[in-house]
Amino acid sequence: MSFGSQSTATEVAVAFGKYIRGKTVLMTGVSPESIGEATAHAIASQQPARLFLASRTRSNIDSVANNIRAKFPATPLHPLLLDLSSQTSVRQAAAEFNASASKLDILINNAGIMAVAERTLSVDGIELQFATNHIGHFLFTNLILDKMRVAAKESEIRGATRIINISSNGHRFSPVRFNDWNFEGKDVPIEQQPDVEKLMGRIGSINWTNGYEKFVAYGQSKTANILFSLYLRENLGKGGILSFSVHPGTIGTNLIRNMFTDIKKQEAAKLSMRPESLVGSYKSIDGGASTSIFAAFDQCVDGTSSIYLEDCSEATPAPHANDVTLAHKLWTLSETLVGQEFTL
Repeated sequence: MSFGSQSTATEVAVAFGKYIRGKTVLMTGVSPESIGEATAHAIASQQPARLFLASRTRSNIDSVANNIRAKFPATPLHPLLLDLSSQTSVRQAAAEFNASASKLDILINNAGIMAVAERTLSVDGIELQFATNHIGHFLFTNLILDKMRVAAKESEIRGATRIINISSNGHRFSPVRFNDWNFEGKDVPIEQQPDVEKLMGRIGSINWTNGYEKFVAYGQSKTANILFSLYLRENLGKGGILSFSVHPGTIGTNLIRNMFTDIKKQEAAKLSMRPESLVGSYKSIDGGASTSIFAAFDQCVDGTSSIYLEDCSEATPAPHANDVTLAHKLWTLSETLVGQEFTL
């Protein structure tokens, strides 16, 4: 069966049901009416052994869990409080998971924030989008990785154990700004500067304030997601663990709530800007979750051609997100920011 831009998570999950059944899956970023909820629903429909639902608030988890139980009451659901912007919370959640699970087959790092209007630092002093979208997932993944190693050793299918990092086509906006990752107004070399043409073409304006631009910060964090998958694939593949990064498409969820707040009415009128003209055609939430399911469970996709997927197929990321040297550099920076080294 072939899948594409019109596929839904529900139909992809049905097609790969035999690879979902009996698996232990953990998802971050579950909330009502989100890609995370749609992904969780699709997985729950195919009888996983255990499904861990991680979110910053218990109300988000309870809402999603109640919706799942209404349709699939036999699916074992496990709540996990996880605030990815706080390294203390990440460590607590990882410890809780490690104490309650013997293995983990699939990790879907789905949580994310987008285009925070003003430069905001996490409790650990890291720009909030970089902290939430990358650093939190980097730390959490490494802290629970031994559970995935157990699953990989037990798996009858090599490469069935997988880490999925949800990125975005917005990674094309900016490389990782290694010389100014925290947006402190430092000079950056040309290879770390944003793609102004793409930003203007998709967003219509660039608004730097005190060294910060929200879409550049978002682009940096999404590039980091892909480089993270690239490093994991290079270093864990030999042990039977694969990693992919996914562009879900444009979905009208709460993720984009900050996106258009700074576009003035006259600018929008002049450029005939509707959200669709800026970011592309919208997918349904179920459609947006399809590539996550595809990446997690299609055993024909092994990452040898590309670790970046969109519309349920392999795609080519920007060069700055497809560089092993930069992936290693990001890994080192990430270790510094969490104060811990990890050997894969």
